[in-house]
Amino acid sequence: MKTSTPIINPPIVPNKLRFLESICWQTGDVYRFTPEQMLSRYERGWEYRKLFSNLESPVACLSLNDCFTSKLLSNSDRYMDDSVEARDLIDLAILRLQSAIPQQSIEKAENAYEVMRPLKIAIARFQERPDYRQKCFFGLQVREAQIPIIIDGIDLLASDLNLAITERFFKEQHDIWDNL
Repeated sequence: MKTSTPIINPPIVPNKLRFLESICWQTGDVYRFTPEQMLSRYERGWEYRKLFSNLESPVACLSLNDCFTSKLLSNSDRYMDDSVEARDLIDLAILRLQSAIPQQSIEKAENAYEVMRPLKIAIARFQERPDYRQKCFFGLQVREAQIPIIIDGIDLLASDLNLAITERFFKEQHDIWDNL
């Protein structure tokens, strides 16, 4: 009796895996996972959703004001050090997407030392050096899809401080096909 081996088609992986990307942000490229690994991550992610449905933390967390204050101070300390890869400025850019810098944060930081002039200089240095921007994004392992979003935050900070917006290069522009 002759038995035939069933033909198994290769799995189809969708182009956009937003939920998987959101629950596996620390692993880097989720598209390198096998279908079994993807399924495992999805199952774990759904389980975490049940566990974390109430996100009220009994542990004290930084408020948005304190996040801004902390990053303003860090940027002021390290903005001239290229080895830091503009991490504090990039963090401020991401925070700026949520909210303008609260005046309370500026005042609190300025009580320690000057933060707004260094922020202006950091923004200008970042904007004027496209090769440095790419080095920062590469060194911090920023995904290409996040680069235009970070530049949006930089431009909001620049606008807040009456600076010009960033001249964007190809990878720093939004993908026009994303929203179709």
